[in-house]
Amino acid sequence: MSRRRKSKPNTPPSGLTAVHDAFANPLFRLGYGSQSPLEATEYPSARLTGNYALMNSLYRDNWVVQNVVGIIPDDMTKEWFTPTGSVTPRQLEELGIRCRMYAPLRPLVSTHYNNRDHRKIMVIDGRAAFTGGERTDQVLADFTAPEDGLLHILCLHGDVSGPASRYGPVTREQIGLCGADYLALGHIHQGSGLNKEGNTFWAYPGCPEGRGFDELGDKGVLYVEAEPGQVKSQFVSLAKRRYEIITADITGPAGPLAALLEALPGRTSDLICRLILTGEGPAPDLVNLEQTLAPEFYGLTLVDRTRLPRDLWARREEDTLTGLFLRTMWEKCQAEPDNQALQLAARYGLAALEGGEEL
Repeated sequence: MSRRRKSKPNTPPSGLTAVHDAFANPLFRLGYGSQSPLEATEYPSARLTGNYALMNSLYRDNWVVQNVVGIIPDDMTKEWFTPTGSVTPRQLEELGIRCRMYAPLRPLVSTHYNNRDHRKIMVIDGRAAFTGGERTDQVLADFTAPEDGLLHILCLHGDVSGPASRYGPVTREQIGLCGADYLALGHIHQGSGLNKEGNTFWAYPGCPEGRGFDELGDKGVLYVEAEPGQVKSQFVSLAKRRYEIITADITGPAGPLAALLEALPGRTSDLICRLILTGEGPAPDLVNLEQTLAPEFYGLTLVDRTRLPRDLWARREEDTLTGLFLRTMWEKCQAEPDNQALQLAARYGLAALEGGEEL
């Protein structure tokens, strides 16, 4: 006689009771088998772009946007916490470390206390310190490295553009007299290459990666090998993306797209690019051009700086309303040939007079 395994009925866990009915109200689309209007609600993404590099450059190019965007985080952090530690300023001074409190005076009544200045702290032989948003004194004045046969490397936030700079002015003469073997400078985000004044080599390495259209081209660091009296450097590229501004003259029968393709470098997939269209001709279709070219770039913006064709200006002699408008705009454009707002006004005004056609 075979022993068959008896099937056991499906029973709910202890303490629970299985039921075989449910609530449903099809009239109001509620309950089992019905699609509630709330259940069909979606939250689609409505962002204009998800390109962080493009958003960052738009933010950096407009000070109004910076102030508007900064209102909420500034308000959230104005009553923030103050970091504390077990080492007091007095204990640091006992160890021979000179220290100063950033803000020893705290106002009793203040709606906003700014702790977000552009601050750099670097002390070199007790002389050079950048501790505030600006520094106008010449940081290398009367400074000379000791002549002890050792290698002297100076790291400094300074500006060699001129003695009137507000960010640690340094003159080339001071660099040549400072006695250091190598001066590593910061502040300017454009690499300078290796330079030499007197017996001192100096360089701005730039920044590791561009953050906007004010920091163009390849970015990276300088690999430096130094010994007393001799310095060698090599640029090492680190930037995965590069900001570039490319200008293309679209004058001619080939059309805007052909002119842009001719002006572009071979590879553009790693570029965050601003294409500026110049020359004479009908207003280019920026929307169509962007849709065609955007897939070839990491980020792309188009700027129209073209001018009306010369043959259109010839119509200013007509005894018509169009002729009167063109005569007026011709005089204004001749007075300010680089004013792009006048060029756009001429385009849009002529389009309106000619029945709304885009010229």
